[in-house]
Amino acid sequence: MIRPTLAGLAKMLAVGAVWGSILDGFHTHSGTTSYPDPVFAMASWWVPLIFAGAYTLGGIGWANARRMMGAAPISPLARWTCAIAFSGLYFASGYLPASNPAKLVVLITGFFVLWLATDRSIGTLFVGLLAALLGPTTEIILVHVHAFAHLQTDFAGIPIWLPGLYFASSPGAGPLMAWLGFGDARAANPVAA
Repeated sequence: MIRPTLAGLAKMLAVGAVWGSILDGFHTHSGTTSYPDPVFAMASWWVPLIFAGAYTLGGIGWANARRMMGAAPISPLARWTCAIAFSGLYFASGYLPASNPAKLVVLITGFFVLWLATDRSIGTLFVGLLAALLGPTTEIILVHVHAFAHLQTDFAGIPIWLPGLYFASSPGAGPLMAWLGFGDARAANPVAA
């Protein structure tokens, strides 16, 4: 297993906190979610912390899964394109004037477009599936302890499209987060690490 450097870990945590909180703002400002105790930009104080952890773990998982599978390198252009496209998918999950099942189709399609355009690795698919399971499970717990609320739910307090958003995070956020933690030599070519 490869581990990020201390400086890389700090970068991952910082970018995860900021980027994740900005993306979460698409949901709070669109009326998709709400927090009972917002302190800044309609978000609770703990939002940057949870995104820092989630994006960091996702980046570490993405780099290690791709390394174990012997995946091909990701170019810097693909890394940044994926991050921008993932941000667009996040925006769509909040603002797209469509039903929750239609949003799910958009998000799953977004995953496959990013996956086909970047690496087509089983590692990226595996991390996406793991995120699609663990992320919504965490949100179900947070909803049931009243930490926040989804305002258009389908089951267990969450919308049906939520697993699709987490699924898309693997090729969407994984390349950038891994690069921040491991640098070009280890994240761009995890096999050589």
